[in-house]
Amino acid sequence: MIQPSATSVHGLNKTAIGMNIFKNIIAAKHGFRGAANTYSKATGLCFLHSVSNSVEVHSTEQEVVIALGSNVGNRLDNFNEALRLMNKSGIQISRHGCLYETEPAYVTDQPLFLNSAIRGVTKLSPHELLRVLKQIEKDIGRTEGIRYGPRPIDLDILFYGNFKIHSETLSVPHERIWERPFVMAPLIDLLGSAIDSDTVGSWHSFSTQKCGLFESWEKLGGEQLIGKDGMRRVLPIGNRLLDWSQKTHVMGILNLTPDSFSDGGKFQSVDAAVSQVQLMISEGVDIIDIGAQSTRPFATRISAEEELDRLIPVLEAVRQIPGLKTNSYLWILFTRKSLQKQ
Repeated sequence: MIQPSATSVHGLNKTAIGMNIFKNIIAAKHGFRGAANTYSKATGLCFLHSVSNSVEVHSTEQEVVIALGSNVGNRLDNFNEALRLMNKSGIQISRHGCLYETEPAYVTDQPLFLNSAIRGVTKLSPHELLRVLKQIEKDIGRTEGIRYGPRPIDLDILFYGNFKIHSETLSVPHERIWERPFVMAPLIDLLGSAIDSDTVGSWHSFSTQKCGLFESWEKLGGEQLIGKDGMRRVLPIGNRLLDWSQKTHVMGILNLTPDSFSDGGKFQSVDAAVSQVQLMISEGVDIIDIGAQSTRPFATRISAEEELDRLIPVLEAVRQIPGLKTNSYLWILFTRKSLQKQ
């Protein structure tokens, strides 16, 4: 519980905001549609900033948004460890934003950052949550250093329920959300296009723009920032990051199964599978997804050993295709079940 003497916590007046009216309003490409009273530009929906009396926050379950950043060590491993420790520490993660590789801000002479954000729920109070996140940072190896300098992990509370919180150690919403594209981009990923709860509505109302977070994002530059100005949307594949902010990537599907919908039984032999891979490469695919377990409804589930028996000979043969190793733009994916068994 937060002590009012140390912290001012402002709950939103939900009646004034009237967010229940807007739960099912869906955002169009450049704004919301369907509200009786809309703002004609940007989002099409304006939010009222409420003022109410201070209240105490109790340990009921609250939805939170936490930003992640890393530029020291194996950044992806640092993220995965942070997520594991959050789940272990009473933060149940429900959604992940995309990953963004970004140039450092403020202190620019340091390695590139990996940034993202998560949504989750917790019964921890705001300051308990802060203490947990600081401990996770310490456990992953963060030490005291220069402000905005290199760090193995950085965890910031962006939102906590529908509360504004101001104390000597914590400000929520995070005061620099609105100026940081590397925070806003994954935050917009998490929100999607719908106002799916009163809590999400309150997050929009906290924006420095009267028509919500979507307008704040557009003011920064919006989706046009991705792929330039030092920010790339990336996807981890193996030990590399695939930049998928510059172009649309084409993926080919190769099923080594007897019972898949589209091509079941066509590529069970190694020669047939390799010929199909070569054909897809010639047609310009960037990614080839090789599957050895059918996912059609009621398909027979095979053992991991049988799946590997189908998969490994084809992978070994594909690796021998002339020129494949020099093609840095081709990615070969295969079934997660086999990876787990390996």
